[in-house]
Amino acid sequence: KTCDEDGTLCCCEYINHHGEKSHILASCCDCVDLDEACDRCLKGKSVSSQTIERVTDTIYDRLRIPWLFGAGAKKIDITILPPLVCLPIFLHIAALHIFLAIIILTSLPILVLWYYYITHQKKGHTLFFLSLGLFSLGYMYYLFLTEIMPKGNTNFVHLSVLTCGLVLTLICLAQVKKNPGYIPSDNRSAQIQGAGTSNILSYSLNDAHQVQQMNWDSSTKWNQSDQNGELQSAQNKFIKNWCTECKIARPPRSGHCRICASCVQRLDHHCVW
Repeated sequence: KTCDEDGTLCCCEYINHHGEKSHILASCCDCVDLDEACDRCLKGKSVSSQTIERVTDTIYDRLRIPWLFGAGAKKIDITILPPLVCLPIFLHIAALHIFLAIIILTSLPILVLWYYYITHQKKGHTLFFLSLGLFSLGYMYYLFLTEIMPKGNTNFVHLSVLTCGLVLTLICLAQVKKNPGYIPSDNRSAQIQGAGTSNILSYSLNDAHQVQQMNWDSSTKWNQSDQNGELQSAQNKFIKNWCTECKIARPPRSGHCRICASCVQRLDHHCVW
């Protein structure tokens, strides 16, 4: 059933990735791809990667919790769960013996880099790294309060310094997570100043690269080769700044972020996580 015209949803309803209204109670029903995958497994046949990907997308789409205010059920991003579960387990294992600590501290960076490679290759947005950073800070602060402070080797000054550092870190993180300056996609034209002249080359971006000469001074005497060279140089500069994904002309230092699927100002200072 499609969404109502007013767009209101009850706390357990949501719009799935097919654009249809669904309910949390129906999460275990009507999954054709999962039925097909199970049927092929029972018959001893291989399951295609496309089918597995569709099943995974369906599971991710149906993992939701009830929510109020007419917005419907909220989707749960399960990428925040691995750090919450694995980090305490690994740290307790590492505390048992020095060799276990060496193994854990060596394997964790490798696993994190592997996960980064997988998500970056699929161009997907994940909360794994944000969850890992926040939970690491919170868990270390918790261990300091429960394990270090009771032993009496620290005082109120140490606790104050650690608390201030934690608060400042969270404030800096909040500043970093603000809008990095996404370039609006309605920018359909760009103007490039001609080098050494007062002439402007204007480009109309109607699904094609077009160059139009404007405001040429009649007293300026250019031969055909100089004019063609200037046009070619300006056109090359324009094509270099043109984003084929967003269909916009990008200003200097900006670039297209594959993870965010948008052009970002000052891409060199942009962090997708």
